[in-house]
Formats: sequence, C-alpha cells, structure tokens
Amino acid sequence: MVTNNSATHGWKEIGERKLVHAEHGTYFKVIDFPVGGSHLTGECLWVEHVSGTEYIGVGRVSCKPRHSMEVAFGDLIEFSGGTEEHPPHFVKKSTPAKGLKKVASA
Repeated sequence: MVTNNSATHGWKEIGERKLVHAEHGTYFKVIDFPVGGSHLTGECLWVEHVSGTEYIGVGRVSCKPRHSMEVAFGDLIEFSGGTEEHPPHFVKKSTPAKGLKKVASA
C-alpha cells in the first residue's frame, strides 16, 4: 500500500504523479474518482500499474479511498486522459480479462 512516507523506503518519486520501486512496481496518481454527494469534485488515488501507459490503462487501487464509495483498496480500474501536464482520470471499475483486453487493443 502506498502511504505518505513511502518515498523514504526505497521509492523514487518521478514528478508529482509517478512512484517507482524496484521490488513493488510502478504507481500512478489517478484523479476524479467519484465521491457521491460530497462537496468534493473527485478523489485522487494512487494506482498500481497493471497494463497500458501512465496516460491510459488499467491499474489496481493501492490506497484506501477516504471519500469515494465506488472503489476500494485492490479494485481493478480503468483510467485515461492523462498527458504530460495532467494526470489521468478514473473511467470505471474493471474486471481483469475485460480491462487487460481493452487496453491491449487501444
């Protein structure tokens, strides 16, 4: 699980949106997870890279959401819309076969 002090335990932060660890893989910051009736516009969560790129792909939620009720730690999700200037946004929850197949054909 990615925590606030992860950078001090072998993690390398690349910009403000990407973490890499030799043993634990690559993680991206994904924005706009739905927060329901909240006054917030969307939650930002760390997602473990599963397939695709840092701009469009499939990942696994690697932290416990504080406001989003649609996803939970460990859920597989699809994300897209990322650029060099902006992090990708949450698209939807996914299933392993569907999510991996969709990104592979993109």
